[in-house]
Amino acid sequence: MQETIDYVEFTVTLPICLHLNETEFFIKYKRDTSIKIVNKIIHSEESTPLGTGTNVEVLSDSFSHFRFTQLIITIPNFDTALSEDSELFTVFEKPFFMAVNKFIDSCRIALKRYGIKNYYSYSEFHQAVYIKTPKSTLVMNLMPGQGITMSQPFRTLEEHNQVQTLLSDGAPLFKVFLAEARKELYHFNLLHAHLNAVIALEIKVSETIRRIGEIKGIETSSISQFIKDVGLTGNIKTTLKLISPDSTVYPQDEVFERCKSAITFRNKIMHEGKRDLSLGEVEKSLENIEIMVDFCGEVLNIA
Repeated sequence: MQETIDYVEFTVTLPICLHLNETEFFIKYKRDTSIKIVNKIIHSEESTPLGTGTNVEVLSDSFSHFRFTQLIITIPNFDTALSEDSELFTVFEKPFFMAVNKFIDSCRIALKRYGIKNYYSYSEFHQAVYIKTPKSTLVMNLMPGQGITMSQPFRTLEEHNQVQTLLSDGAPLFKVFLAEARKELYHFNLLHAHLNAVIALEIKVSETIRRIGEIKGIETSSISQFIKDVGLTGNIKTTLKLISPDSTVYPQDEVFERCKSAITFRNKIMHEGKRDLSLGEVEKSLENIEIMVDFCGEVLNIA
């Protein structure tokens, strides 16, 4: 049987400085233990146009330039025996990001540093990520973006024309919210990504029902009341199917169920303050909402 390590220690550098003394902080963990966070301040080794910043700094919640907060996060381990050291980044990812984000959330409130961001990916940190155990030390060197690739070609004429069309005519509102959702997802703002995606879905579904109702000569106020009474979940699961032409090809049942789940979680965010979203959940919800939005467009095209 493989020997179980006692702890895993992550060292990461935030792109900003929190100006805390070198202090130990603790977060309750399983089996009556705690995750320990040690805060340190480190200085940039690179010279800038303003010098090395030994006695000055730029106050920022995005990038501090000269001084940075380094976090050393020690996570107790009880029964995880690993065959490969590289598995540490995956196996301990969830408790690591939980600890980082709880610490940042606390600093945002206590220190009134409202602009500091949460973290959901190793690639977001300012420098390399280090993992240390009683037996070894590992380093994950970070490459911003998606790494090095071949020089990219210019955009097509069609894409240039699309930009000008949007500048001239504006974008449909549902597309604005979908783009916002993708932007927030890119920056790992999961809550805002989820909310924007469901808003886009509601706009497009309501627009589809209204347009079909108008074609059939139904009074506008009656359509609006119907949309409100049935609700978004009922409209995607039943109303869209009732108003679709016989030739319509429906998305798979999973798409309807994923959209329903996204709506349910949106309601829990709004009414219960739920916040525990995962990156994978939001990616899947957004993907299926985009399929449903495209389906609404197809319904309108053949109506």
